[in-house]
Order: sequence, then structure tokens, then C-alpha cells
Amino acid sequence: MQSTVESLVTTAPIPSLSSVTVPTQSAFVVVISHCCEFNPGKRNRVLLARLEAMPGHLTEEQPDAIRAANDFEPIAEARDSVPGVDNFVFSPLPGVFDHEMVAVFSSSTPFPMKHQDALLGVKRAELEHEVRLLFRKKLAWFVGGRDPNDIDDSEKHDAPVPPAAS
Repeated sequence: MQSTVESLVTTAPIPSLSSVTVPTQSAFVVVISHCCEFNPGKRNRVLLARLEAMPGHLTEEQPDAIRAANDFEPIAEARDSVPGVDNFVFSPLPGVFDHEMVAVFSSSTPFPMKHQDALLGVKRAELEHEVRLLFRKKLAWFVGGRDPNDIDDSEKHDAPVPPAAS
């Protein structure tokens, strides 16, 4: 059955939505779970983030700044804004992808560990130790290690008010 629902906000009964066809395409991903490893037997899900091409709409200077922000600590310590706060840039990997790819932390998706064998079967690379350390530090900083006052008050917005129940 293919759903004709155009929104997740619907009055359709849940059983009618139990089988939905979603168009997909292959994509490179990186493991962002604890230690950037599968850790079999410890968790029932592995967290993955999508790898995307470096955005094409950037100015000439922005890609260099985003690349440099892989090692974000000196930038953050200087109290400067960290470019590409939610991503990490990977160099081209011969035989896998021929251009830079960006891990987008905000695109993270959990996958059941029951798919571990299939995921390992399509594994194409493993992070070098030095890159893994930078990656884990930036990921941890993005997820929860940032100063809660790192956004200027003029940029903060009031929390949205949910609609009243009817």
C-alpha cells in the first residue's frame, strides 16, 4: 500500500499508515554513536550521520573556514563563531568518493543494531586515529559541550507556543 497522506499531521487512523512507501537513494554515512564505533552488544541502535558534498553556494572563503573548523577548539577558545558548527569535512577518499564530503551531525539517524552485518558489509573506510579524535571532539561539542550562552541575546528567540488542544 502506498500512502496518499501528504503530512504527518492527519486524522487518519494509525493502522492505515502502517505500510508507507518512501522513496530513497543510496548515501554515504558515518557512525557517530559512542566512540564512533558499532559497539556490538552495548546498544540496540547505532547512530549514523549523512555525508554530503560541500555546499556549492558558499563564498570562496567559507569552505576553507569550514575545513579549518574540524579542529574547532582554537576558534571556540578565541570566542569566535565556529563555521560549520554542525559538520565535519572529510577529504576525498580514492575509490569511494572523489570530492570532499561533509558529515552533517544534524542529519543523524538511529539504525537498529540488527542491521549491523549489512552496514559492515557496505563499510568503505575507517577514520584514522587523529581524525577520529577531532571528529569525536567536534561532535561532542556540537551535541552538548558548548557554552549555553554562546548565542548573543539579540539572536535568541522566544520558545514557540504549541497550539491549544481542541
